[in-house]
Amino acid sequence: MSDYDRKLDDIVRSKLKEDYTSDYFFKPYTGDEAGIPDKYTMRDQFKLMKRVYHLDPDRIVKPLAMVSEGKSLRGFILEKIDGETLNEARLKEHFCNYRYDIAGQLEETVQKMHERGFVHGDLHSGNVMLTKSGIKLIDMIYVPKNHRSFAKYARYDDEHLYTIRRVVSSHKKGQ
Repeated sequence: MSDYDRKLDDIVRSKLKEDYTSDYFFKPYTGDEAGIPDKYTMRDQFKLMKRVYHLDPDRIVKPLAMVSEGKSLRGFILEKIDGETLNEARLKEHFCNYRYDIAGQLEETVQKMHERGFVHGDLHSGNVMLTKSGIKLIDMIYVPKNHRSFAKYARYDDEHLYTIRRVVSSHKKGQ
């Protein structure tokens, strides 16, 4: 852990009562990195994260707090998720341990986000957590529908959703 991460970890531990892990410390996308304008502040992004979370609290990572150092906002802390990524499960080839429809839950959640005007924007097997009770989406770009990049990220979500569905179904059939 770097000195910077250790310092942030100390700040967060002193302020949060909920369990979290620094693995899920989320540094915001800014400027050209995600096509999000500079005027879009971290506070705006945190509000957007909470709105997206409330679309499907069982399947979307919960934002817990913004982390600041003095007057500078540094990032966000997200809930700790007990589980593994879809990619980890795929590599270990133990999809059969999960008694729910991984692809179906993923598709339903992404569809709900798109219908309500949000996209994941970085959907891939490393950003889908598998827990005992279902999937949990993590590490989203949080692009709202009125943003110029929405259509691009929605297509990206759909393409990756198709790929994930094929990977999951081929592993299920092979077992």
